[in-house]
Amino acid sequence: MENKRPGSLSKLRMLIAPLLLFSCVTNAAILVSPIFMMQVLDRVVPSGNLNTLLLLLGLALAAMTLNSFVETNRDLTIQRVARWAEGACTGPILRLPPAKQNEMLQHLSAMRNFLTSGHAVALLNLCWLPMFLFALALINVNYVLLVVALLAVILLTQASRDGLLQVAWQEVGALKSTETRWIKLLETLGSIRPPEHVRTNLNERVIQTQGNRHETEAVAETRQLTFKSVLSLIRVSAQLLALSLGAYLVSQGRLSAGAMIAASLITARVVTSAEQAIEAVKAWPDAKQALGALQMLPDAHPAQTDVSSLSGKLKVEGLIYPRGGGAPPRLDRISFELEPGACLAIIGDAGSGKSTLLNALAGLDPAPIGAVTLDQTDVRHMDALMRHRHIGLMQQLGGLLPGTVAENIAGFSSKIDDAAVVAAAKKAKVHGMVSGLPEGYQTDIGQHPHLLTAGQKQHVALAAAFYSRPRYLLLDEPNALLDKNGERAMCEALAAMKDEGVTVVMVLHRAGVIGLADHVLVMQRGAVADFGPRAQVLGRQNDGRRITRMPLRTTSLQDLSDWIAGQFTRADDAEFASKATMLGTEMFLAANLNGPQDHPREVEVQFRFVNDTCCELQLVEQGTTNADKLLRQVKVEIEKGRADFQQLGEKAAPLFLAQKLAEQFEIRNENNLAQFSARLLSDEPALSKGRPN
Repeated sequence: MENKRPGSLSKLRMLIAPLLLFSCVTNAAILVSPIFMMQVLDRVVPSGNLNTLLLLLGLALAAMTLNSFVETNRDLTIQRVARWAEGACTGPILRLPPAKQNEMLQHLSAMRNFLTSGHAVALLNLCWLPMFLFALALINVNYVLLVVALLAVILLTQASRDGLLQVAWQEVGALKSTETRWIKLLETLGSIRPPEHVRTNLNERVIQTQGNRHETEAVAETRQLTFKSVLSLIRVSAQLLALSLGAYLVSQGRLSAGAMIAASLITARVVTSAEQAIEAVKAWPDAKQALGALQMLPDAHPAQTDVSSLSGKLKVEGLIYPRGGGAPPRLDRISFELEPGACLAIIGDAGSGKSTLLNALAGLDPAPIGAVTLDQTDVRHMDALMRHRHIGLMQQLGGLLPGTVAENIAGFSSKIDDAAVVAAAKKAKVHGMVSGLPEGYQTDIGQHPHLLTAGQKQHVALAAAFYSRPRYLLLDEPNALLDKNGERAMCEALAAMKDEGVTVVMVLHRAGVIGLADHVLVMQRGAVADFGPRAQVLGRQNDGRRITRMPLRTTSLQDLSDWIAGQFTRADDAEFASKATMLGTEMFLAANLNGPQDHPREVEVQFRFVNDTCCELQLVEQGTTNADKLLRQVKVEIEKGRADFQQLGEKAAPLFLAQKLAEQFEIRNENNLAQFSARLLSDEPALSKGRPN
C-alpha cells in the first residue's frame, strides 16, 4: 500500500478475499463454544470420561487462540486500510478549489467511518450467516424458523424507527439552523446599533426557536430510546425463546440437552450479527458513493511540468470565464503578452474582472477556456509549490494569517530559510519595522492582531511575495492601505524588482504607483476595453478620469457621495475623501439650483487624481446655466470680505461653499454644455462652518 494515489483505491478489492478468509475463521470459531457445550453435556457428563473432557478443552482453547490472533489481525488490517485511504486522499482534496474541498472531506470521513465503525466487519460476517442457519437446521429446523421470525421483527422495528426518527431529526436540524441564524444576527447588532426593540424581538425569536427545538429533540430522543429498548428486548428474548423451544423439544425427546444449549447460543449470535449487518447494509450506499467520488480525485502527485527557471515572459491567450445562467462571462476573451521585466497595471471599475484575471494568471482559479503561459509553460500544469517558486502573489488587502512574521513571509514553509526571509523583508523595505517588533520576526501576529497597522501588514505581504525570488509578481491593489511614505517605499521596491527582470502585474485602484507601469490594461465588464503603453492608454481614458451619470435631483445626493468616497481607498484618505464629497455635493446643488426645474435633467460626474494630494471634479450637463454669472458675483463678495448673500439669493450658497473648499473653481458654458470644474488639495483644512444666511 505504499502507492498513495486515489486511483489506487480500486486496489481495495484485492483485500476482499483475505478479509473474507479472516471472517471465515472468526465466524467458524463462534461454533466452538456451542459444539463444546453440546459434547460436554451429551458425552462427557453421562460417561464421566475426563480424558475426553481434556481433549475437548484443549481443542476449544486452541481454536479460540487462533480466533483471537485472526480477529486482531483482521481489525488491524482494516484500521491500516482506513489510514492509508485517508492519507492517499487528503493531499488531492487539499489541492481542489475551496468550494469542493468540504464535500470531498465529507466523503472521506464517511468512508473512514464505515471502515472503522464495525460496518465493514458486519458486512463480512453477513456472508457467513447461511453457515449458522445450516448449523441450526442440523440441530432442528424449528430454530431456523425462529431465527427468520426474529429477523422479520427486527427489520420491521428498524424500518419504523428510521422513518419516525428521520422526520424528527430533520425538523431538529431545521430549527437548529434557524436558531443559529438568529444568534449570528444578534452578534452583528453591536456594530450597526439598531433600535432596541429589534434586539428584544430577536432575543424572543432565539428563545422561542430554542424552545421549539428542545420540544422536538425530546420527541426524537424519546422515540430513539424507545426503539433502542425494543431492539434490546428482542436480542434478549432471542436466547430465551431458543431455550424455551429447546426445552419443549427435549421434553418431546426430539433434542438432547447439549443441543438445546448449543442452539440457544447460535440463535443469539445469529440475531445479533444480523442486526449489525442490517445497519451496515443501510450505510453501504453512502460509503460506496464516497468511494466512487474519492476514486475520481486527481493523483496526490500528478505529473507536472518540471520548470527549473523562467525568464519572465507572460502570454495570455483567449481567457474566457463563463458565469453560467446566461449571465455575461467574468472574463471575456482576454489576450495580451508581456516581455521579461515589463510592468502592467490593470485598472477598471469595481466588478470589472480585475481580481478574477489576476487569480487566473496566478493559477489560483484558472479560466476554463484559454491559456496563461509562463515561458511556454501552462500555469495549470504547475503545482502549488512550483507556482510559489516562480510567482510572487499579493492578494487584495494583503491579509496575513495567525502565525509569526517569519512564517507569513515564508508562506508557512516547513523549512523556513531565515536568510531569505530577511532578504525579502529588506527588498520590501520592511526589515527595520519588523526588527522593531517585540520579538522581531518571531512576533506572533495571531497573538498580537493589532500590533501592525493595515499598511504595515500590506508591506509584510509584499515581502511574502518576494520570498521565493520569483520571476513574476502579481499584486492586487498593493497600495490600497498605504500612506504617502509607504507608497514611496513600495515604488522603490517594485522598481528594484523590475530592474532585476521580474515581470510585474498590478491591479490598481489608486494611481500612486501607476507610474511604474510600462503598459496599462483597462477592464470593463470582464473584457479588455483598452491596452497599450501607459501614456497612450491613460491619455485615451479621459486623462485618467472616472465617469458616472446620474439624475440631477436631490435624491441622487447620497449616490453621488458614495461614488466620490469610493474613489478613495487608502487608510489616511478619510479627510481628503470627506472634503471631496462635500465639494461634489455643493457643486451638484449649485448645478441643480441654477438650471431649469420644469423637466428631468441628468449630469455627468468626472473624477480624477492629479497626484496623491490633488484631485479634480467636474460636472457636465446638457444645456447652459446662469451659475457662471452668479459665481463671478460670489467671488467679488469674497474678495471684499463679505459673506452676506441675502441679496444674491439661496442659489449662491453652494457656490460660496464650493469656492471656499476648492483650490480652483470655475463654471463655463461651452458648446451648449454647462461645465462645473474644481480642483481640490488634500492638505487644506475642511470647512467647518455651515451655509451662510
